[in-house]
Amino acid sequence: MRGCAFSPDGAVLATASTDGTACLWRLTDGTAQTRLANDAGIIRRCTFSPDGTLLATVGTNGKAQLRHVSGGAAQTLVAENAGMMWGCTFSPDGTILATASDDGSARLWHVPGGTVQKVLVCHNSALRTCVFSPDGMYLATANRDRTARLWDVSSGAQVAALTGHSQPLMGCAFSPDGTLLATTGDDRTVRLWRIPNGTELAVLTGHSDVVNGCTFSPDGSLLATTSDDRTTRLWRIPDGTRLPAAVLSGHTGWVEDCAFTPDGTLVATASRDGTVRLWQVTTGHCLCSLRVAGPLFGITWHPDGITLSVVGGKGVYMLSYLP
Repeated sequence: MRGCAFSPDGAVLATASTDGTACLWRLTDGTAQTRLANDAGIIRRCTFSPDGTLLATVGTNGKAQLRHVSGGAAQTLVAENAGMMWGCTFSPDGTILATASDDGSARLWHVPGGTVQKVLVCHNSALRTCVFSPDGMYLATANRDRTARLWDVSSGAQVAALTGHSQPLMGCAFSPDGTLLATTGDDRTVRLWRIPNGTELAVLTGHSDVVNGCTFSPDGSLLATTSDDRTTRLWRIPDGTRLPAAVLSGHTGWVEDCAFTPDGTLVATASRDGTVRLWQVTTGHCLCSLRVAGPLFGITWHPDGITLSVVGGKGVYMLSYLP
């Protein structure tokens, strides 16, 4: 499995597979509601539109597909000569789908029309990450050329080039209020940038290996970062100081992803060691650890704050935490 996403109302789970299919699972009984054949090759990502009516998938042959969750034929979006698509994300109002491609570009597609509105020539190597600001005004891109870029969505113009990382970038995330962008990289650092002027506010150091990704807490007061050093760290925002119980240690493999509960009191981590760990944010105490089959790559909370979906090399797992 390569990815999963909950529908906004929490009723359906979408999964993306290396066999070229996406599945919609009805969570009331865990049955496959729909199995979607895809001509995009290996599906790398899937995501729901904000209103939950559309599912977008991207794959290895340069195609994205849009499907109505209720059924019907897929709409195929072809990016000519773009190579593999690595990611996709909807704008907050659901009218634009952004895709990230091997040719270093991001494409903005009109939804539901499926026509290309803008081609943002972002980077000189494969683009892995793109994310909309919460208000939909900006798109951030981050890549292995050591630069993050900020784009005006309406005009397609570059607003800022964020330079400072000395090694390739791994990920980026906007704060919930859209005033900050966090970037992570192979250089073992996390950087905070003011939006939209691109001023560097802080360089967060402490990880001893590649920083794989980052996510803000729902209220924006904390940033969690995951690393190949087998730890997750929590940072106060916006000053970037570490919390007293900031280093979440216990995994024996790379920590690939983390996710806060909707109320921000807990953070879950997924590791290549095949375990999921659940941590109390205020104390850093590990509440539980669960081993599942194979390495784990991604983790997402259901809107109810009880159920977790975990993506691994051998499948997608649904877990529930009942304190």
